[in-house]
Amino acid sequence: MEMVYDPVGCQLNEIYQLLAASGQFSAEERERRDHFWRGVVFLREKRGEEALEAFSRARIPGGEDGPLSYFMATAQDRVTLPESRPLRLVRELTEEGHARFIEKF
Repeated sequence: MEMVYDPVGCQLNEIYQLLAASGQFSAEERERRDHFWRGVVFLREKRGEEALEAFSRARIPGGEDGPLSYFMATAQDRVTLPESRPLRLVRELTEEGHARFIEKF
């Protein structure tokens, strides 16, 4: 949800949700965090079904998680909504081909 830059370590980090204070993070919470991150990676790779599976493993039983719900809905849309021909052509030209969006110039 935020990009944070550490000038000392010269690192750019993504923070999606603060889960616990350092040292107060259980093994179960760590496992759910890892599933969530795998889901984000799968979503970026346009692997919607795998993203949904990872996100579902990241759920907290009986709890509500806004960011997780958002990413699950995004992955669900990727799985269920058919890609229109114009969108497919744009994707093929820009992601799989050599074309760039004019806004990038």
